[in-house]
Amino acid sequence: MDNRPSTLKAVIEAISAHDDVPHKTRTELNSAIRTFCRCVGRDPSEVDANPVAIRSLAGFAKLKLAGVSEAHFRNTMSRLTKALARVGIAVDRRRNMPLGSAWEELLGSMPEMKRVDLRKFAGWCSARGIEPSAIDQVVFENYFAFLEEQSVQANVRERWRRAWRAWNQVVAVEESGYPHIDSIFLERERLISLSQLPPQFASELLEFRKAVTRSAIFAAGGAFIVAAGAGAFAERLSRARRKPLRAVTADGYARNLTLLAGYLVRDGVSPEYFASLARLLDPDLVLRGLERIQQDVLAERARQRSSTTGRAEVLPHDDPNQPAPIVTAVAFAVLSLAKHLKAEPETLAAIKTLASATRVKRDGMTQKNAFRLNQLADPRAKQLLLDLPATVFARYDGVDKATFKQAREVQNAAILAVLLELPLRVENVAYLDLDRHFQRPVHGGPGKWLVSIPGHEVKNGKDINGEFTEETSALLDRYVAVFRPALSAQLSSALFPSRTGQAKRRTTVSTQFYQFVRHETGFELNAHIMRHFAVNNWLDAHPEDAETARQLLGHRSIDTTRKFYAGLDQRRSFRLYHEVIEAIRSAPNDAAKPTFDFSRKKRGSSK
Repeated sequence: MDNRPSTLKAVIEAISAHDDVPHKTRTELNSAIRTFCRCVGRDPSEVDANPVAIRSLAGFAKLKLAGVSEAHFRNTMSRLTKALARVGIAVDRRRNMPLGSAWEELLGSMPEMKRVDLRKFAGWCSARGIEPSAIDQVVFENYFAFLEEQSVQANVRERWRRAWRAWNQVVAVEESGYPHIDSIFLERERLISLSQLPPQFASELLEFRKAVTRSAIFAAGGAFIVAAGAGAFAERLSRARRKPLRAVTADGYARNLTLLAGYLVRDGVSPEYFASLARLLDPDLVLRGLERIQQDVLAERARQRSSTTGRAEVLPHDDPNQPAPIVTAVAFAVLSLAKHLKAEPETLAAIKTLASATRVKRDGMTQKNAFRLNQLADPRAKQLLLDLPATVFARYDGVDKATFKQAREVQNAAILAVLLELPLRVENVAYLDLDRHFQRPVHGGPGKWLVSIPGHEVKNGKDINGEFTEETSALLDRYVAVFRPALSAQLSSALFPSRTGQAKRRTTVSTQFYQFVRHETGFELNAHIMRHFAVNNWLDAHPEDAETARQLLGHRSIDTTRKFYAGLDQRRSFRLYHEVIEAIRSAPNDAAKPTFDFSRKKRGSSK
């Protein structure tokens, strides 16, 4: 019979009952458990006493709202794992386990970064008497099982991957005698790469990408063009009139077409079959590939939920009956290819039907985005996010010559400041240019920055014209004057330059934003959530004014705005209803006494 505590409340009770543990130690351990629960917003009785549950919840700790510093939280986690070990719960507490002599020798000859990535795995093997010569696929799988079951550190999958990559890249090299280890995850790592497909496939894919992004001067209009008749000119003209795709969209299509080919090869199709890109236009083959992708996605979701590796049990679950987003993306990549290659009408119609069947019609924001936006429902959380840019700038108030690290942190604060006042799409934020998009006060004096982004740079083709408050404009002035020069040695007009001076890619800005907000607040927010955040704040204050919300987001149709934010209206309706309920509850209880007594009088009683 397992007598180990099942919840953190039971752990507190068990430690309190340990008379052999010094009183000070008991107090510290129990206090750490309560601090952890306060940071994750749970009662100790609600938290399972196992590393998997601790790891899952630790990623959602709100340190700033709980008034806990990062150093304090690290100590809390250390004492929490000590408390679990004290009551007999297996938990990984040792970061630098001693190494065996063979492992010492092996790691001593590695580059520093690879040595760091492999250090924990080597220590784990040393503790179990496993020599480097005995490493095989089973050992690596057992190591992941250990991390998943006993580690409270975040991203156990990535920690395993780092050791796996280091082993394959540095240890299991050609003629070393050490075995190459395969990935244990149902992911694209097992799919073939573009280089493993016939050269013609890759060549045509590159041409497809160039063709769909090629600038077309007749794309927007062309009403004046007369019928050119049959022939090469008419063909070229019909292509020129199509609106070109954005580079990021074309890159995604190219990746997804390669992904589809990879899944089909995994499903038994020979790589040599794809001697031409047109081979992907077989509707039966496309359906087969999409079904295989959906199966793998569902299998991975099931694996995450049955053996949690981090956040799968905490984040909302997607509808298993709906096509996965990647399935829809692949289907529309094939449809774009079919149009580009001018597929036969029957083939094109079949692929259109497939793509339409994968499209999920949403009446509002996704469940994941709604979950993330709800983190800011608490007024304290909202205030923390709104104050964050000024807070970060204040840290370096006296800095005149910034280091790269300081400049990067202030750059992240500037990105947040921009998104708080101008809810742009992340791609437009990434490519903001001081010369092209801004009109700043003359001679660098105080005043508002004006912003103007032409429609051809915007997703829906609609111009964006806005401005920043004087406070945010002053922050941006300081960022440009003091911190931006430390980010790149090259002259650049990009507001958010990379080390090379070029504007940062949208994916880089997105990752930076997520990591910055996560580190500073504990919130799981992506850059796109700031658009939802802006509309939520406006409609809370002005429920009837959807037109201003439409203008803020740059939507062409107000129906788009209303469709995506219908959920906010519903929540507002519940809030108003609760106000009615509270008014009834708090009303004075002055009910009049009944004018007639319905109770029966006893027989024989006097009148």
